[in-house]
Amino acid sequence: MRLWSIIIGYGFGCLLTAVLICRFALNQDPTKVGSGNPGTANVGAVFGKNGEY
Repeated sequence: MRLWSIIIGYGFGCLLTAVLICRFALNQDPTKVGSGNPGTANVGAVFGKNGEY
């Protein structure tokens, strides 16, 4: 049971939610705009709070 918890936690920890939100909700690639960093700071700086580009 503990091994499954580790595997599932690792799997979800590897997901970049900023990339998922940008690709599915905004139809943009966060690695192509701003600093090129796929993290939340770049996504927030480029797309803003409302997701306007």
